[in-house]
Amino acid sequence: MRSASQPRHVVVFGGSHFRPADPIWRAAEALGRAVAGEGWRLITGGYGGVMEAASKGAAEAGGEAVGVLCRLFGATGNAFLTRRLVTPDLFSRLKQLIDMGDGYVVMPGSTGTLVELAMVWELMNKRLTSRRPLVCFGSFWSPVVELFGADSTHDPRFRPEGLPSRKGDFLGRAETVEEVVALLRAQWDE
Repeated sequence: MRSASQPRHVVVFGGSHFRPADPIWRAAEALGRAVAGEGWRLITGGYGGVMEAASKGAAEAGGEAVGVLCRLFGATGNAFLTRRLVTPDLFSRLKQLIDMGDGYVVMPGSTGTLVELAMVWELMNKRLTSRRPLVCFGSFWSPVVELFGADSTHDPRFRPEGLPSRKGDFLGRAETVEEVVALLRAQWDE
């Protein structure tokens, strides 16, 4: 059980191909700032794109930006990390990211982000890990979630119109950083 003095850990997944001029980069940077502003700890995969943008936002807001790196891709990570954890392989990295999270935000990305979304979602569906908020940012992942949502959850957890309707609804969508923060707060009873 987490004590009131321990910060929440927000894991942000997203693509490494986004650059500072991209709206997704700017949203991830704002998300990192918001996470730090709440006193929560930001955790990412530690490399470029969404991971770098969120880390930048958190670090510049005075928060902690933890990067879970994979030896295969290098142990340095982005310049904004305040702490680095190095894992031996991709499977260990994914497990570490999932285990560390109290909540997850899934930004647009590619196949790596798809794996992260699918693994967190499946572990919670099968009750192999505790239910925690899993927020898809924007509509990018909506086709995937809508395709599998009816068959892979025992009750509808993804509400295309926005936030989950009650505590315990772990899969939702937010259009803005403010909605992400509101959803996490509501799910954590803070």
